[in-house]
Amino acid sequence: MLSCNSTAEADRARSQPVGQKRYPSHRHDRQDRTLGRSRARRREHGSTILVGGFGGAGVPEELIDALIAQGAKDLTIVNNNAGNAEFGVAALLKAGRVRKIVCSYPRTADSYVFDALYRAGKIELDLVPQGTLSERMRAAGAGIGAFYTPTGYGTDLAKGKGRG
Repeated sequence: MLSCNSTAEADRARSQPVGQKRYPSHRHDRQDRTLGRSRARRREHGSTILVGGFGGAGVPEELIDALIAQGAKDLTIVNNNAGNAEFGVAALLKAGRVRKIVCSYPRTADSYVFDALYRAGKIELDLVPQGTLSERMRAAGAGIGAFYTPTGYGTDLAKGKGRG
């Protein structure tokens, strides 16, 4: 829904293609790059970084580019997947900055960077069901150190492990 002060503003807003930014992009793009660089500067070797996005959508490319330029290594990346082609999270993998990836969907048709690293034993994988992954992040943000999830409970996979 648009909120406009005049008929002329409403006409201009309606004439823009759907999804087009309604603000001067150069100002916000510059802010995004600056923010990505400042956040990346504070990362140290061995940091754990939660990276947003789902597949190729919503991935913070500026932050990832800044992390590559900054040089931190042995990172643990938490993301829904292990990257696509050589973009986003896959760019970090290709640059050799990631020691471990925590995700729910590591393999896609074009996840060849992750596949090669994993098969060569150059990256650790913590494969986590998607709901459990989001609950881990929520719990950590709330200061909860552990929680119970019945994933796998009572299955053949759980036999011989604790009470499962």
